[in-house]
Amino acid sequence: MTEQDFPNSPPSERRLPWRTIPAQEPPPLASTPPWQAGQEGQTGSPMPSADSSAPVGPSAPFGFSTESGSVAPGSPMPSYSPRAGRPPISQTTAGPVDPGPLPGYPVDPGPLPGHPADPADPVDPPSDTPNPPASTPANPPPGNPITTWLGRGLALLTAVGGIVALILAWRMNALPGSWFVGFALAAVVMIAAVGTGLWLTKAPPHWLRFTALVVVALIGIAAEAATIKITTDVNQFFSQTEPILPTQDYAVVALPQHDPKADSLTGETIGLLDSEPNKAAVEEHLSSKFDAEFSSCADPTALRTELENGRIAAAVLDSNLYEAYLEADPEFYTSLQVIYTFDIQAGSIAKPVPPRAELPPGQPFIVYISGIDTSGPVSRVSRSDVNMLMVVNPDTAKVLLVNTPRDYYVQLHGTTGTKDKLTHAGIYGVQMSIDTLQDLYGINIDYYARVNFSSLIKMVDLVGGIDVDSPQAFTSYHGKFDFVQGMNHMNGEQALGFARERYAFTSGDRMRGKNQQLVIEGLIDKASDRSNLLRYSELLDALADAMEMNVPQDQVTNLVKQRLADGKSWDVQSVSVDGAGSSQPTYSMGAMKLYVMIPDQATIDAAKAQIDQTLSGP
Repeated sequence: MTEQDFPNSPPSERRLPWRTIPAQEPPPLASTPPWQAGQEGQTGSPMPSADSSAPVGPSAPFGFSTESGSVAPGSPMPSYSPRAGRPPISQTTAGPVDPGPLPGYPVDPGPLPGHPADPADPVDPPSDTPNPPASTPANPPPGNPITTWLGRGLALLTAVGGIVALILAWRMNALPGSWFVGFALAAVVMIAAVGTGLWLTKAPPHWLRFTALVVVALIGIAAEAATIKITTDVNQFFSQTEPILPTQDYAVVALPQHDPKADSLTGETIGLLDSEPNKAAVEEHLSSKFDAEFSSCADPTALRTELENGRIAAAVLDSNLYEAYLEADPEFYTSLQVIYTFDIQAGSIAKPVPPRAELPPGQPFIVYISGIDTSGPVSRVSRSDVNMLMVVNPDTAKVLLVNTPRDYYVQLHGTTGTKDKLTHAGIYGVQMSIDTLQDLYGINIDYYARVNFSSLIKMVDLVGGIDVDSPQAFTSYHGKFDFVQGMNHMNGEQALGFARERYAFTSGDRMRGKNQQLVIEGLIDKASDRSNLLRYSELLDALADAMEMNVPQDQVTNLVKQRLADGKSWDVQSVSVDGAGSSQPTYSMGAMKLYVMIPDQATIDAAKAQIDQTLSGP
């Protein structure tokens, strides 16, 4: 091909395959071909002129050097790589000079229409081989370090929480030995496996495995927190139910025709009973409120006479005895007007009962259950309407409930002369009731538990209600609940109405005592269920403000542990002592006669025999 084959290509755009060079007129050929000159041209020498006789070496522009030697013009072109095998271009100050087209070689047609000109530097020709994939770095960049620290934090939290939970569970001593060992081994294995897996987690983590470990760790932490809460609740219950200094309520009353007012008591005389156990504390309190005088009366009858004759403007009545006054003379005492109320700590007589020493596991014991006829705080001094002895033999799983009627006419411990109703012993504190019952039955009472109406309602509702087999059908005075003969399922309010009822029965208080035993039996049966045993800490926590007792914590946990281990159910039996009704003066009320029950010694002896049998075993 020649220039005539590309008439539209100007000389300025003639191109060699590897570089675009401004076109020039070629110089005339040397007279001696390079391959005959025997002398190579010098690099950087100017091109020889047409009349020069200087030899032209293989590096001249018209000849090409290869590893095998020089190639003459007109010879076939050797194959070569444009980059690796390209002949060197002589470099001079003015740069290489394009000699023009070689004979027998085509003229560079220039850029094709629609394509930009090639850059000045040579470019690799296109290749049919696809680009190789980018190589992966030998050390990939680290992932998010948050997962690493999260894993380690959870591992530490799981380990520390597990250790604390195991220590507290061991100290609480509520699980049988085999249960605790199994629980501890499972906890250690879980903590070790999960903790190790989380601690060794690196970034980026294996997300499925990491998520599973986190979920298991969170479940473990929740279980540990629950264990810690259970032990805390149990400890809190026993600390809140410890005996405290009780309080006593009083009322200052006057006859309505005197138009009494609290501020009108200044300069007046106020009457009190000689038998008032907190007399000094009462006078001190009233003296700080009113500038009044005080007069002592031998008994309630004398106090009434003084009021009616106007020799005293008002009288101070113990709220517990006021209920007794209403029973004895409802017409007079309902006519009295209350003008001032107050309470004092009754430490002078109703002292708290100190905690007793813990008995060895499995040793039988007796608990006195005192049910007071009030609602609200259980620390109030009150008459004891329920007087139940619960004789417990842990080894034989037998419980004997001994009911003593509230009106039993007994000698209060430490007193002589006139006897009193057993319910009035509660006015002088729980210890007075305990000592009086010990004198009656010739036994030692180890512990006591004091509950009220609110306590009973809570206990029954917490265990999910109780089932009671009623001996007869009746409607309760309190709550107007209908009970059928046979089995009745009761909630807390219904159980309270059932236990308080006496007016619906011809036997009165005797039947009430038996129904109270049935309610306690129902409570023991439901509380002995394993589902409730495992949540006993929740039950205790809910009852903390509605119960007072001096039963040691380990005594309760030993019972729970023993029942969980052997799976036995409690065998509950009941017995009641009896007597004959009468009207007699009492130690607390003086000459005023009240209804009492004269004890039947034969029933007392029978109850004592059953107590001894339960304590001694089968």
